[in-house]
Amino acid sequence: MGHLFSKKIVGVPSPRVGLMSIGEEESKGNELTKEVYKVLKQLHLNFIGNVEGRDIYNGRADVIVCDGFTGNVALKTSEGLIEAVLKLLKDELSRNL
Repeated sequence: MGHLFSKKIVGVPSPRVGLMSIGEEESKGNELTKEVYKVLKQLHLNFIGNVEGRDIYNGRADVIVCDGFTGNVALKTSEGLIEAVLKLLKDELSRNL
């Protein structure tokens, strides 16, 4: 679904699809991740292999596949980071005015 959205709506001709894991090596991850890796490898996608949390924002992949638990943790971490940065910025601006 993410591949099609990226291709048809966003306009990325060949979206790079990564699988969220604990390391880039094919052997890394839990049993679910290892099984999904095998499936993604056989599909007609631009599958780039495993990606790590640090790759969420660096542009390595256009689409990142993960289970719901992992995706929720990544989402909540991102939201918390944004809130913290905005608070620090607000505090700093208030202090300097």
